[in-house]
Amino acid sequence: MLKRLNFILLTSVLGLTAFVMSGCGGDSGSATTGPAAGSSFAGASISFNPTINFTSGNNLTYLNTEVGSALPAAATATNGTYTYTPNANYSTGTLTLTVDGITPSIVLEISNFVQTSGNVTGFSIRYNGLTYSATVTGSLPAYQAPSGGGGLGAGETSATDIPASMRGTYQLTYFGEQGNPSAPAEGTTTTFTINARTLVFGGRTLSNPVFYQGNTLEWLFKDGGITYAASISASGGLNEINLYPPVGTSGFYGQYRTASPVTLTSGKPTSGTYTGKVESINPGTASAYPLGTTKTFVFGTSSVDFDGTTFNFVSANQYTVTYTATINTVLTTIDIGLSAAAGTDYISYISVYNSTDSYFFRIVP
Repeated sequence: MLKRLNFILLTSVLGLTAFVMSGCGGDSGSATTGPAAGSSFAGASISFNPTINFTSGNNLTYLNTEVGSALPAAATATNGTYTYTPNANYSTGTLTLTVDGITPSIVLEISNFVQTSGNVTGFSIRYNGLTYSATVTGSLPAYQAPSGGGGLGAGETSATDIPASMRGTYQLTYFGEQGNPSAPAEGTTTTFTINARTLVFGGRTLSNPVFYQGNTLEWLFKDGGITYAASISASGGLNEINLYPPVGTSGFYGQYRTASPVTLTSGKPTSGTYTGKVESINPGTASAYPLGTTKTFVFGTSSVDFDGTTFNFVSANQYTVTYTATINTVLTTIDIGLSAAAGTDYISYISVYNSTDSYFFRIVP
């Protein structure tokens, strides 16, 4: 009878402990989701034995002075980089630290997220069979369902992280349909910051992009009645940010893209310099024009100098200015694409092509 009573008491204590643990944390509570991507860690710090400060990009500093620690020691804050891969529902993830002078990389399995007001404030870490409790300093946003509401809609899938080659800060100009009440004013210039899973502009942050109907070339960010679609260029950089109605409906509002203001005289540039990068090529293009190469054009009264050759003005209309030059008996053409918005003229792209030698490349600001 005594053994039976002890068993009942032990069972009761364990049940009470489980109840207390599940209810502890007050307003924080146990989160079902952790960070959406590696970029979420930027600016935050975690402490669990070592202390890790996540700085800009995917950089970090690692410090571990604890005697007897199972994790690699670092007497001073040591630089490194990191990656983070969440599982499909963001409830667990793998945080991999590559620290200068420490091999192999430190692989941390993290789970059991605690969340306060949309930020992760703590979680469990599993490393080489040992479990640690980590605390978070600073802001570490947790994954939130897409802002369109209701999670993924028909034809949508959760997008992969935006490639590192697309990430960065861009000043883009809006070109679109005038008078559309859902779109910005034409000619609006806006600074966008693209991270792995966020689009930041105008003091706002859109998160958790989706793909639609299998198109993996545009990351769609929902913002009520507008969808911001960051598209990738042939070279792997940012192509443009298209504006659509809500995902799944038809229509097109316009696009934000890089554009260089230009002064036109009789429909053509007559002075100044334009610098851009090679954004797309065809297979026959000479190796002197690889993707991402920076090229400069210098305008004269009726000419443009490019790569040591003077191209002479041929024609101009509302959308294109054309120049040609004969190089090694072959006619080469430069087309300058023009756009106008809110009374300002812009160069949107420059194409250089040679039909005889079958090369073509396109340069954008």
